[in-house]
Amino acid sequence: MALLKCLVPALVLLAAIAPAAAVVEVRQCQWAGAFCDLSSAYVVKHIADFNATGNATATAILKAATKDAACAARATVDDCIAAPWEAGCEWFDAETLPSCVAPDAVDREIAAALTCPGTLAQLQSGCAPIVNADRCGAAPDCVWDKTDETCRAKKLQGMIDSPDKAKALEAQYNKRDPAIFGNCTSLKTLFTIQDVCPITANFSTCPRPNCAFDGSTCVHTQTLLMKLAGLANTSEAFAAATACNAATTRNSCAEVGAPIQIANATLSAAALGDIAAVKATAASGAAAAAAAGLAPLLAMLAAAAAAVL
Repeated sequence: MALLKCLVPALVLLAAIAPAAAVVEVRQCQWAGAFCDLSSAYVVKHIADFNATGNATATAILKAATKDAACAARATVDDCIAAPWEAGCEWFDAETLPSCVAPDAVDREIAAALTCPGTLAQLQSGCAPIVNADRCGAAPDCVWDKTDETCRAKKLQGMIDSPDKAKALEAQYNKRDPAIFGNCTSLKTLFTIQDVCPITANFSTCPRPNCAFDGSTCVHTQTLLMKLAGLANTSEAFAAATACNAATTRNSCAEVGAPIQIANATLSAAALGDIAAVKATAASGAAAAAAAGLAPLLAMLAAAAAAVL
């Protein structure tokens, strides 16, 4: 009895200091407006899987995920739109889940990683995914074309000052002319992504689970990217992505998988784009999550011991 009496203050103190606020719960999947995909926070949580491959595609996925996860942590529209343009955050209210996302982060990072350095294709890859005029205007080397509401590389925009020039350049792009794309080895992966998911307005011709129909065209999913990153047989995240892609509604997407815990420090590092820090905090986050999970148990033990006394 004396021992229990001594333990009560200690149990109460431990329950109080257990870092419940050090972690947040995130969903396994996120609704991307018209299809269900793996959440960026889940990718960040499993950073060790990605970092182990040393693959350019995996690195690109990880960089994009850190941006998107940092946006997802912004819970209000004011906080979302207040993010710097580099963050790429946009608020979609009920259209997506979560509401604050970085919609073009994956495409920009994939293109940046896989296009050949110094080529026109690489310059354009940093501009083409941007769908907002203000963010396009703020991005280095990009300019917003008001006529067709497209973000283009300034160099490219200067080359299409007539319909004939624009048509000729489009033909070069469609033929994947080395004068535009270069000939580096990473192009093979980039072209595979483009070829697997065809440009189509027909839902039935968009192959799942590698691709998904976003309401207007066929786009790649995290499942395809993980296959190309060499994670199909080694990553828990790959299985999770496949499960997400199978969900067909916003509600069913939210219900896939159990909630997971991720350290606040990991999301903070993600907001800074510091992959090394993300990896370090993700490793230590497991300990924080375990400690946070102890808080209710410690409180219950303290209450039980006090009741006995």
